[in-house]
Amino acid sequence: MWIDVVAHVLMGRDKRAYRFVQDTRFGRIVIAESHDVPVIVDAVTDYVARRMVEREHALAAPPGAAPAPVAAEKPRRGRFWPFALGFVFGALALFCLALVASLGSF
Repeated sequence: MWIDVVAHVLMGRDKRAYRFVQDTRFGRIVIAESHDVPVIVDAVTDYVARRMVEREHALAAPPGAAPAPVAAEKPRRGRFWPFALGFVFGALALFCLALVASLGSF
């Protein structure tokens, strides 16, 4: 039975033992293991309560606790003038190419 993304309850091979585990990046951690269901229920209840408290602390953190770095915005340059200059140079290059091609055919 999955509790959340990283924690779940496993049944033993004999179908009588229960194991409550949590997956971490270093492997599995056994949080509780017992033949009695109430022991596992108490462990799961405690785990869920701790996770809810952690979540509330994370959401209720004061905004001044960890200020996010503010990146200074670069002033935006106009996009029209580079386009116009490229258009004029391109037209001039095509005109020169056509002029050279017509003079070379005489």
